Amino acid sequence: MLRIAQVLNHNAALVNIDDHREAIVKGKGVAFNKRKGDPVAADRIEKKSCTSTLLLLRKI
Repeated sequence: MLRIAQVLNHNAALVNIDDHREAIVKGKGVAFNKRKGDPVAADRIEKKSCTSTLLLLRKI
C-alpha cells in the first residue's frame, strides 16, 4: 500500500512503499485534500518514479 510521506502539490506526492522504499507519484488530483499517512488511490496514479536514495548513500 502506498502512503503519503509528503504532499508536493495537488498532483504530486512523495509516498512510502511497504518495503521501506520511497517513490514520487504524479496524477491528476492524486494528493488533493491528502495529509501525511493517507493512502493513495491507485486509479489516480499516472506516473510513479522510484527513488534510490539508499543506494546513493552506500556509495559515498
